[in-house]
Amino acid sequence: MDAGDHERRHRRAGWARNAPLRSAAAGPGARADQGPAGRRRATPPRRAADGAARPPRSCLLDREGQPEGGAQPPWLGQDAELGPGIRPATAQRVTVQGGSVLVTGGSRGIGKAIALRFAEAGAQRVAIGYLRNDRAAEETAEELRALGAEPVLVRGNISGERVLREVTELGPLDAVVHNAATGVIRPALEVEDKHWDWTLGANARALLSLARAAAPTMPPGSSIVGISSLGSTRVLENYILVGTSKAALESLVRYLAVELAPRGIRVNAVSAGVVETEALRHFPNREDMLRAGRERTPAGRLVEPRDVADAVQFLCSPQADMVRGHILIVDGGFSLLA
Repeated sequence: MDAGDHERRHRRAGWARNAPLRSAAAGPGARADQGPAGRRRATPPRRAADGAARPPRSCLLDREGQPEGGAQPPWLGQDAELGPGIRPATAQRVTVQGGSVLVTGGSRGIGKAIALRFAEAGAQRVAIGYLRNDRAAEETAEELRALGAEPVLVRGNISGERVLREVTELGPLDAVVHNAATGVIRPALEVEDKHWDWTLGANARALLSLARAAAPTMPPGSSIVGISSLGSTRVLENYILVGTSKAALESLVRYLAVELAPRGIRVNAVSAGVVETEALRHFPNREDMLRAGRERTPAGRLVEPRDVADAVQFLCSPQADMVRGHILIVDGGFSLLA
């Protein structure tokens, strides 16, 4: 990397940390006009040199310094219209085609595959949450554009208050997928309290926070999906922090499935088997895990990110209307063997 590249990246990173909430521009330097009552008029599509319409640029949502006393998303259960108790939700056949979705951890690996799968299914806007890898996020955004979707980049810790406020500003979402995950791979007696707090917050508590931020505006027939792993029910070497946090996520899925049912929102999870992604680089026994996965999977191969994405797409489709609070295992049969 030369000095010019470093300076450009530094400027871009600084801009991203302090960028305001922006909508996709119609062209270089263009802004949407203000209409009556402060509403924004639709901007004409961007045009290439040959006059053909070009897909919109991605929006980058990453803000700091919110004003004190700003509006906060309502807590679950505070909807006066719905009230307490469970009542049958009105039948709705919501699909992601033409809709808006959010995928946390959506710039790489399984999350990227899920985001692209939504775009293939016709989602109009795909928001991807990511922590700090701007290059990976921008590359995924380009692939989403190529599939006809408008990418929206949400940069930062998904369990942070600032990012959650930005989630509320995305507007009604037809699907929310919590794929972002982290953790420390150590034996139980070597972990520290800060490791526990960080892992549980990112893997489990963030799902509840996302539901609180997004559910109030999600339409009946929409879906929330968490991504879990077999370590939630099986003891894996040095996996105690991640495994227990995924068990907490699965429990949250069941509770949310019941509490959000009156709103017509489905909540489920996908528990994936061994998937060869960049995340496995942090495992000291990575090669052993991959070898065992290949040898012991009845399907004859490892699970691929696309397999998980297809399962998520199904859970977010009308065909899964009566699937509620379910943990869908996608492991090629690996967990069937003792």
